[in-house]
Amino acid sequence: MNRLGGGKKGKAMGTFAIGGSSGFAIGPLFAGSIAYTVGPHGLAAFTIVGLIISTVLFALMPRIVTHARTIDQA
Repeated sequence: MNRLGGGKKGKAMGTFAIGGSSGFAIGPLFAGSIAYTVGPHGLAAFTIVGLIISTVLFALMPRIVTHARTIDQA
């Protein structure tokens, strides 16, 4: 946050924080709507999407770490 935010560190930190908080607020509403509309078995879609995202992030992790190190050295 310190390096990416530049002169606007507070704005960068606020944006980062609201992103996580929004997920915690919207996620249960979205999941509840899906469960109510489609049924509990419809929530399996969340598991599948989560597994796909986890796999992609795991595969990209070496590139993410390399990028983070180049930012840290700047």
